[in-house]
Amino acid sequence: KWRKSNWKTANGKAVKNKDLWLLLDKKIQIHSIEWKWVKG
Repeated sequence: KWRKSNWKTANGKAVKNKDLWLLLDKKIQIHSIEWKWVKG
C-alpha cells in the first residue's frame, strides 16, 4: 500500500524508517512470504 502511495501514510506524511521498509520490500520480492498476525 505504501509503495503505491510513494511511501506516504494516509495523511500524506512520509513513512517512518523508509530505508528499512524499502529493504524489506526488496527482500520480499525474491522470497515467498506468508504474513500471519500473532497476538502480542
